[in-house]
Amino acid sequence: MTRWRILFARLFGRGRAMSAEEAAALAIERYRAGVDAYQQRKFRQAVRDFTVAIYLAPGHAGMYQHRGGALAELGRLPQAINDYDRAVHLNPSFADTYLDRGNAYHAMGQTEKAIRDYSEALRLRPGYPEALANRGAALIESGRDEEGEADATRAADLGIDRQALEALLGAARSAQKTGKRRR
Repeated sequence: MTRWRILFARLFGRGRAMSAEEAAALAIERYRAGVDAYQQRKFRQAVRDFTVAIYLAPGHAGMYQHRGGALAELGRLPQAINDYDRAVHLNPSFADTYLDRGNAYHAMGQTEKAIRDYSEALRLRPGYPEALANRGAALIESGRDEEGEADATRAADLGIDRQALEALLGAARSAQKTGKRRR
């Protein structure tokens, strides 16, 4: 029996509906399976597992955020943003979701939306080094060099990997110089 048939047999089998407790336990099981698949870089499987978990527990922001991450890794950025939007709706105080959505916007060339999300992540978690570094790069890319450099300096002071930071800023400066600024 395939994995999906087993799952649906568990969901709908035995001639009775699944109890709320059984659904919650299965949602947690599928969520953990999704996290494991993600960590093994099996992003399609992670999306499937998170989708089942969301079906069973649609009010859990973390499940949407994690599925958004797997979708982003697959290059399905608009779908990832939809999941991040849902996660923000369910839990607007989680800085990591804003960082992730900002990264997706940035990858799609929507720099101003990315900057807004990085700023919100920083409002929620002041001194968030990854948000500072990414906002710094986006600001530089959009021609706001002084602000971007200030964010980058602060991120470095907070201990972000300097080599990764320089690579990020180098790409932003290159995009700015070649005129390939993102929207």
